[in-house]
Amino acid sequence: MYHLVTGHNPSVYPYEMRPIRQWNPALSSGLERIILKCTQRNPDDRYQSCAELLYDLDHYSDLDIENERRQKIKWKLFITSLILTLVMTLGAVGFNIAASSAMSNTYNSLINKAKNIAAPGINETAKKEAESYYLQAINDIDPTNIEAYIGLLDLYRNDDKLAAEEYSTVQDLEFNNRDQLKARAGDKYYTDFALSLADDLFFSYESRSNTGGAGIDISATWYETVLNSGVKLPESKQKKTEILYNIATKRRIISKIKGSEIEYDSKQYWDDLVKLIDPNVASDSNILVTMRLYRFIAWQMYNGVGDYWKPSNSNTQIIDDKTYKDAFQSLMNNVNDIKQNNREYSANREMLESNYTQKIENFYNKAMKEGIGTDNSSQEGSGK
Repeated sequence: MYHLVTGHNPSVYPYEMRPIRQWNPALSSGLERIILKCTQRNPDDRYQSCAELLYDLDHYSDLDIENERRQKIKWKLFITSLILTLVMTLGAVGFNIAASSAMSNTYNSLINKAKNIAAPGINETAKKEAESYYLQAINDIDPTNIEAYIGLLDLYRNDDKLAAEEYSTVQDLEFNNRDQLKARAGDKYYTDFALSLADDLFFSYESRSNTGGAGIDISATWYETVLNSGVKLPESKQKKTEILYNIATKRRIISKIKGSEIEYDSKQYWDDLVKLIDPNVASDSNILVTMRLYRFIAWQMYNGVGDYWKPSNSNTQIIDDKTYKDAFQSLMNNVNDIKQNNREYSANREMLESNYTQKIENFYNKAMKEGIGTDNSSQEGSGK
């Protein structure tokens, strides 16, 4: 092979076997390596099989020095690109983490500012300031985090009124970000929000026209959202939600809105109210929710005499005097138990007494004095 490539026979004088490119520099350096390996003095340094030699001969250009240099350059470029990519990726991740952390810190800072201001009985100026922090957290920082929505709803609830403008604010924010809220918060937390909003509408809504029962009508949609969510509520809360939904969708509102197509069966309505008195159903981790419910029950039982329990336009009497007074007594016993044993009640006694307890006691005292024999529907307002 050496003879064929160089034209010099190493077997004749002067018996020289120089590297082939000394004879012809144009020859392949890869081929030179193959021939040098074939002619090593030590047999162990030569090719160990014909297949090995044949492979290198088929790929002799890969063994060229110039090819190796090109490969080294390619590898250097690849490694450099890889390092730069890693550095840029890590930098981007670091930047995103830093940005996310900064956003989170800003969001939490706004939430904490709002919470530090918000408290039952705060003045309108402080309420507006706290509201601005919640709205900034939602609109400017993170509209997909449900914490600010819940905080905003709690703030509106503090004065025991959910104004039409306040509900419109919450409704618009929720509608514009509903899918993202559900995806991030999960069904449970979104359902908790929907249930809180339904309760606020049912018990505390004040419409622009002051039309009685408007909030109760609207609450039905949110109660339905909760009941159809697939989230398993605690048994007592599930039962309470079902009853309030039933009232919201079927009751002819006590304020005597005329023209309702659905008349609520009077006995069924009474039974639903009595079920709600049960502390196992009425109790809530938020004492305001429980007291609002008891105030509503007292108002409905007292004002329902002329409309439901002993209708003034009918000879039918749904319940007797003893049943009526026993229900009121059970309600009052539960309220007294809360007054004596609930720590949250003690911490907010002044507000709870004026907004809830005194009004419940007023309905109770009148009911125990008058019994079922009087039409009370025109004598007492909503108790709100």
